[in-house]
Amino acid sequence: MTEKKKPRLYRLIVWLVKLFSPTYTMRGTENLPDGACVIVGNHSQMFGPIAAELYTPGPHVTWCSAEMMTRGEVADYAFRDFWSAKPRGTRWFFRALSHLIDPLATYIFTNAQTVPVYRDARVYKTFRQSMDVLHAGTRVVIFPECHSEHNNIVHEFQSSFVDLARLYHRRTGVALTFVPRS
Repeated sequence: MTEKKKPRLYRLIVWLVKLFSPTYTMRGTENLPDGACVIVGNHSQMFGPIAAELYTPGPHVTWCSAEMMTRGEVADYAFRDFWSAKPRGTRWFFRALSHLIDPLATYIFTNAQTVPVYRDARVYKTFRQSMDVLHAGTRVVIFPECHSEHNNIVHEFQSSFVDLARLYHRRTGVALTFVPRS
């Protein structure tokens, strides 16, 4: 997968995030298969995707909620997904914050190496784009957690992402490797 040079503002944002976020050490990267595979990890709030974007070696794309990539949809999605459980007296602040992050989130996620994840009839676009990048030998990073808690740290996984294996095998005749990320 050939990556075109990113806009300066995006590169500045990535530099600032790297400067101010915790430094992560990706262990076991020497065991990643060459070429196509699916790396599956815990979202860990915003830290999983940040670590994936900054530290996953080689060409890769990350599944990203399509709502976080669509101007005008970010505010409702962000409030519902991140902040709706905040104490009632502070929700007004988080509602306002969700509107403020709309243009920034849209800019970041449309410039990052992402595949939009749709949860409606357009889900075929998610799988088609994922198949295209896998077929090109690019890794796909997925954080399949849903809102159902497994324990106080990890949430249950949605399972539909494993359909990539069936589609990949049908297209290539090769088994798709899934790699857990810790």
